[in-house]
Amino acid sequence: MGKHELPFESKYSYEHSKNYFIKHQSARRRLTTWLEGLMIKRAWHIAGKPKVILDLPCGFGRLWPALIATGATKIIAADKAEGMLQVAKEMTSADILSRVTCMPSTATEIELADKSVDSVFCMRLLHHIPDKNYRLAMYHSFARVARETVVISLWIQNCARYQFNRNAAKRGDNGVRKGDRYFFNVQEIEAEFIEAGFEILGHVDMMPYISPWRTYVLKVKDTHSS
Repeated sequence: MGKHELPFESKYSYEHSKNYFIKHQSARRRLTTWLEGLMIKRAWHIAGKPKVILDLPCGFGRLWPALIATGATKIIAADKAEGMLQVAKEMTSADILSRVTCMPSTATEIELADKSVDSVFCMRLLHHIPDKNYRLAMYHSFARVARETVVISLWIQNCARYQFNRNAAKRGDNGVRKGDRYFFNVQEIEAEFIEAGFEILGHVDMMPYISPWRTYVLKVKDTHSS
């Protein structure tokens, strides 16, 4: 589907996507979603309260209620897995769906016009990507379609979970690996954002020094072009 591919993307058939939805109905997963919603709300304020948001990858629409409750008026929901998009449409209320437009898309080849959204929210993707070249292509793609900001989550090393797993972890090129997920060094990933042409407006930690989840808010500079 393009020159950039991620190894896990092909597994999300309709059946796998449905099972993924079911898995996230457990009490523990619902708690994580709630905490992530709080993180998104704080990031949304740092980002300047964007109204039109590209949610990529959107999955089954897990974060749409939080985005809309926070103040987004329109969500363009994109995911490479069409099975995920189908599950999202089936499992989301009509009220929320009325504010959502779904489209299949990769993170590096987004079929939207330049500067067509206020902000791109990219949650739960970067910690799957050890390849810096892919990440840079993704940042460029996001900056092309965003007028103002990019909001992106990842796993960081300075947390209890990383310290607990450190001795057994396998080390990757730019992060510490746990399965197909990577813990990023804070200084390195922030330098990478600056290298890509962003200004770091701030960040929000889900549970500081405990959870690996951190969300960065990045300002898109005028130097980005298609």
